[in-house]
Order: sequence, then C-alpha cells, then structure tokens
Amino acid sequence: MIQCVGSREPDFPFCSRVCCAAAVKNSIQLKEINPGAKIIVLYRDVRTFGFKELYYLKARQKGILFFRYIPEEKPNVYDHNGKLTVDFTDRSLNQDFRSEPDLVVLSAGIRPNQGAKQIARLLKLPSVKEGFFLEMPDNKRVRLVHSA
Repeated sequence: MIQCVGSREPDFPFCSRVCCAAAVKNSIQLKEINPGAKIIVLYRDVRTFGFKELYYLKARQKGILFFRYIPEEKPNVYDHNGKLTVDFTDRSLNQDFRSEPDLVVLSAGIRPNQGAKQIARLLKLPSVKEGFFLEMPDNKRVRLVHSA
C-alpha cells in the first residue's frame, strides 16, 4: 500500500485524515484472512488519529511492515510484462528497497468535487482554500426537537 498519492503536495497540500486509518484497518483484515501474506505500507507520516492508533500497534504486532518514504523520492511502481516492482527508499534507514508485490494499493487523497465551487457560490456556503465546505460551528447548527 502506498499512502498520500496525489495529496500533501505543493499543488494540493490537504491531508484527507482517513486514508492511513483505512490502510491500517485493511491490512489487518488482509492479514487475518491470509496470515501468511506479506503486507507493506509505504507512508509519509502515519496519521491514525485517536483510538485508531491502537490499530497501528495491532498491525505492527501482526507483522505488517511500515516504511516511511522520503517525499522527494516517492516510491516508483513499474510493470514488467505483468509483474509489478516497487522501488522505494526508507527514510528511517536511508536504505533502498525493492518489492515485487502481487498487488499495489494506492491511497489517493480525497478532493472536492468540481461542482462544489458552484454550489458554494449559489448557496453562499463558506469553503476552505482546498475547496471543501467549511464545517458549521456547533453553536450555529439547527437542532431538531421532536415533541410528543
């Protein structure tokens, strides 16, 4: 699995905040289905917020390998006549590695729909610079009250 594909870059610096947790959760499920599987997660920074940090610990205990790649030297994926090869440099060891996986899973960052700008303009909704709608503060939300 390769994290942060197409995000956290100068043209789109946004972190989706869900990709790392999903990758960790999926890697655990894959390991439970096939305990002999060798699973590698290549990441910039593992961002498993809150209690999801425990999933990261569980994944490490199950033998899932995590390598922090250098953002300036992103992993390279090659297809040699149907056989995949992934070359990457581990940031912690500053060592080059090569993997020949059966499957490569890319965690691409979430981006706003192109129509979001038009909707924001029509409905006068505030949005952040990346194009996502700004979340309404709790004190401004409408609360529905049911009467008996």
